[in-house]
Amino acid sequence: MTMTRRRFLGATALLGLAGATGCGADAGVPAAPAPVPVAPPSAPLTSADALLGWMRANPANWTLALDDGRGTVLEHAADEARPLASTGKVLALAAYARAVATGVLDPAQTMTVRDWERWYVAGTDGQGHPRALASLKATPDGRVTWDQLAAVMIAYSDGAAPDILRDRLGDGALVDTAAVTGWASPDLPSFGGEGLLSATDPLGWVGRDTAQRRAAAVAELRAYAADPARRAAHVAWLERANRDPAVLAPTLDPRFYAGTAAGTARQVAGIHRACATDGLGVPGAGPIARAHLERPLAGRLPRGVVGIGEKGGNYPGIATNAVTVRRADGALGVCVLLISGVPEANYLELLGSAPFLEVSRRSLLSRDMRERLRAVVPTA
Repeated sequence: MTMTRRRFLGATALLGLAGATGCGADAGVPAAPAPVPVAPPSAPLTSADALLGWMRANPANWTLALDDGRGTVLEHAADEARPLASTGKVLALAAYARAVATGVLDPAQTMTVRDWERWYVAGTDGQGHPRALASLKATPDGRVTWDQLAAVMIAYSDGAAPDILRDRLGDGALVDTAAVTGWASPDLPSFGGEGLLSATDPLGWVGRDTAQRRAAAVAELRAYAADPARRAAHVAWLERANRDPAVLAPTLDPRFYAGTAAGTARQVAGIHRACATDGLGVPGAGPIARAHLERPLAGRLPRGVVGIGEKGGNYPGIATNAVTVRRADGALGVCVLLISGVPEANYLELLGSAPFLEVSRRSLLSRDMRERLRAVVPTA
């Protein structure tokens, strides 16, 4: 099967999770660690057992922050920054929730679909945006609300929503939101901007200064959103790339994606916990964010569980997921699993069956899975 850009850059909706200029804040962001040699898996990465075996053999390629809310805490490199992919969209959601709770943004205010689509970089969100349009029955001449954008950003991992929210709210709103959850100096992502960088000179950005790269991504996306000719040129380029492997291959190089916006498992766990417990610093903001995070799985809750919030993501070689489980007895479980450095062939296996979603989610729902995960956590 020919590997298309859309297939390779699928977001969490593709994995079965659907229903993931002002760069001063990036200056203090720790860089993700350099790639390390990776041991090949002993079996295809199509099951939780195979993934756990690979994790045992490659402890430098994943991080974990788990607290089941009942006394079990498992951590591995929880303070090491790793690429977040669409898992990082939770920051835009939390900032949106705070803006709504403070009256800065009216969730029922509408914009035209055409304005929304100015920020969509085709081929970068695993068809999340087309699926979002379909779910809303949105037409080019139609209108959508801010709350609908927040919903599809989580349910379908729409790639344009976090970028238009960042533009509307400003970087300061995202930085302040992160700060109240204990996440200092967040590495602010420009999802469409990184997609545009990958379409021009992706390997030229490998090893470059983080702040410079983030600023370039923001500038590229803003120019793209403002210029119909740039958007048409990108669509034409994407059509050529999907026909020509020589054009496509550099845009899929994992070395480029290793430099995308990063965060630690502990930081991501903190913001998910804040969303679940109304700890976003503004009364009422948490439930707004929580409703969007929990909606996709609302119809599949085990007995004793009142809500499961989740946001994951993936880029070439990278698979991430963050989960909260709220229980009827008041206990809150949180698990964040960040995996990177997965070899290309095995990465496609990982996407096909998404065992990293199974491991992260079931570790909060099943003692057996928690113990299996505990067994691969390195001991000091």
